[in-house]
Amino acid sequence: MNELPGMWEEADLSGGESDNAVKPKMPDIEDFRYPASYPKAHYGSTDERGYERALRQYYKDLSEYYEACAAQAMKFSRTWAMPNHDTFSVKPIGEFVQRYMEKSVCSIDPFARNKDWATYTNDLNPETTAQYHMDAEMFLHGLADSKVKADLVLFDPPYSPRQISECYKSIGMEVGMKETQSALLYKRVRDALMPVLAPGAIVLSFGWNTVGMGKGRGFELIEIMLCCHGGAHNDTICIAEKKK
Repeated sequence: MNELPGMWEEADLSGGESDNAVKPKMPDIEDFRYPASYPKAHYGSTDERGYERALRQYYKDLSEYYEACAAQAMKFSRTWAMPNHDTFSVKPIGEFVQRYMEKSVCSIDPFARNKDWATYTNDLNPETTAQYHMDAEMFLHGLADSKVKADLVLFDPPYSPRQISECYKSIGMEVGMKETQSALLYKRVRDALMPVLAPGAIVLSFGWNTVGMGKGRGFELIEIMLCCHGGAHNDTICIAEKKK
């Protein structure tokens, strides 16, 4: 026995590249493509019997490598539930949040409405039960000044310019085009989150896209859940990102 079956010579065994998974270390790919050198290089076997032992170990190493890669892959799921204006009252979305809440010591929700799940809650509307009623960016600056460090953030803002406008108008505030730009609001609040995040913190974002905190702020995407609501409703996209 002096070579692997021919299929291995053509196969791409690199496992591909992923933006979100840090793969376990494996021997150089050239050793896999030219297996005759593999046992000698990695196990010191040159005779036929020793080669067979090394080959069995090679297959075992390769299997363990791909199992480890699969374990580190980003989670993805899709579910269905009736829509609700209170995002976390949608059963699978609430369960998604609670899975992360269970491991949290200090959490922040800058758009909490009447949900008191987080340690620090805020909502612009004073008629809600949130602890603070401030602009979300100013609320986060205040937490930063108080040296708060959170391991979890719930980011569930208004999803569209119309929803933003309704939020402001509900408390009697006049708004123009600038104030209702969702991209501008999201950027301001996400930037303000950075000083209050502990190392390894997780940010759960909800909306109609998967933009999230993003690589530019040093985050990796670890989970996506799509919640379909049927009919012509947009899915609610739930993502979890971890600060590197």
